[in-house]
Amino acid sequence: MGLPVFHGRVLGGAPRPRFLVQAAAVVAILVVVLVVRPGTHREPVPGQGGPATSPSTVETSAPPADEGGVYVPVPGSAAATGRAVRVAESFATAWARPTLPAATWWRGVSAYAEPGYAALLRTVDPANVPADRVTGAGSTVSTADGLVVVDVPTDAGTCRVTVADTGGTGEWKVSTHSWRPGGRR
Repeated sequence: MGLPVFHGRVLGGAPRPRFLVQAAAVVAILVVVLVVRPGTHREPVPGQGGPATSPSTVETSAPPADEGGVYVPVPGSAAATGRAVRVAESFATAWARPTLPAATWWRGVSAYAEPGYAALLRTVDPANVPADRVTGAGSTVSTADGLVVVDVPTDAGTCRVTVADTGGTGEWKVSTHSWRPGGRR
């Protein structure tokens, strides 16, 4: 005569692997509910026991400077972003001069560009530049570690300029730009 069967398990026989997995899951849930109790952690309230807390202090120091004592903005800071926007605006101003001879136009834009991008800009015919002038201040689109993207409005659309902090030294140079038409001539 065999052993009795209860819900697919032979009573008195060895437990099946599926049963062990289910039992382990139930134990894990009970541990989380009874021991960890998510959402019950509380910070001590000053004056009600627990360690005393005091307001945080922030140490300030002079802005970073290079060896010559010249202020170098930290990438991502407001000053660094401001410098990047000014470089983007200057580049767009130099770029939006389609009536200049190619060599003169290139000297203007290359002064603000990374060397590799300046070399690429040498192939541009300025007569194909759709804008004649910048019509307003640049606005920051996004910032990332050492990169700032700026939209500069022109009379024929928006010049989007990506400016990079070359080498982390605070020397901002244009690494690329793109064009979105739409504006007034």
